[in-house]
Amino acid sequence: MLRLTTLFASLLICASVSADTLVLKNGDRISGTLTSKENGVITFQSDLLGQLTIPESDATVEMPAPPAPSPAEAAAVANATTAAAVTEEATDKESISKQKQEEVDAVTKSIKDTQNWIHENIIPEGWSGKLSFGFRYLESNTETTGVNFDLNGKKDAAPHHYAYDIYYQYSRQTQTNGGVNKNQDQYGAEFDYDYDINDWMFFNASASYLRNQVKDIRHQADLDLGLGFHVIETDDMTLDLIPAYTLQYKDAEGISQKWYNLATLKEEFVYHFSEIVRFEQTAFGSVEPSDTQNYQYGFTAALISKLAEWVEASIAYELTYDNTVGTGGVKREQQIIVGIGVPY
Repeated sequence: MLRLTTLFASLLICASVSADTLVLKNGDRISGTLTSKENGVITFQSDLLGQLTIPESDATVEMPAPPAPSPAEAAAVANATTAAAVTEEATDKESISKQKQEEVDAVTKSIKDTQNWIHENIIPEGWSGKLSFGFRYLESNTETTGVNFDLNGKKDAAPHHYAYDIYYQYSRQTQTNGGVNKNQDQYGAEFDYDYDINDWMFFNASASYLRNQVKDIRHQADLDLGLGFHVIETDDMTLDLIPAYTLQYKDAEGISQKWYNLATLKEEFVYHFSEIVRFEQTAFGSVEPSDTQNYQYGFTAALISKLAEWVEASIAYELTYDNTVGTGGVKREQQIIVGIGVPY
């Protein structure tokens, strides 16, 4: 585009150039147009004398300098040149933007191809889920860092519904004097099964395992059996309540009792604000009827946003309290987790 504009400017100037001048050895000057100069011969076209052929040794030709363009011509050339430069710059930016988009598309395609390969070759048929990773860092008079890993999945084959969750959570705090305190170090797994009895009632069974070194829980295993109810079930919102019986085994520092028979109430709530944003919340409470001092409860709330087809971002709050741990153990834990999840 810029070359075309330069040619246009040249033609515009040449249109106003004056005639050539043939200067003879005797000093005579003839006005006209130089036709050619080759093989030592000048061919010159004069308006008055016609075509002249003269040896180069007997004459020279003066070529007039191009006159300065008029203000209007200069403005036209400047505007055309500026427009061409802007167009060329826009074209370059568009080309760079297109190249960057192609690179992003290539990375996205690679991730999606990997997800599809995992789903087709590793994940059992009918299952779906998400791999999540969270990291947190806080620096003030102390330095706190933490990581969270979570792998969960589910399979719906009505009237049977299956789900699992495997997780690891760790955080520590570094004091100004260099001392280090672990304020979270736990891992566990849970498997959940539901069987639809009718549209609003279902049977629920779940088994879980926990090891928590901050609460001094060496081993904890739970078996829940309950009857669940779909209190609310719409396209945007679901609310389930599950009264259950819990048999719990706990091997923890500072307590002699290992087996607990607990009455439990579980609650699960999901609300979809849109196709890409949803709110998920769960809670539970358990108490031993024969000794109400043995109780536990937990609460989780998360806001999840779908950034793309292959990735989700989330921010979650978790609170747990266990009054059955020993005197030296940590009864209460709470945390805020910012994470990234990759569905599969």
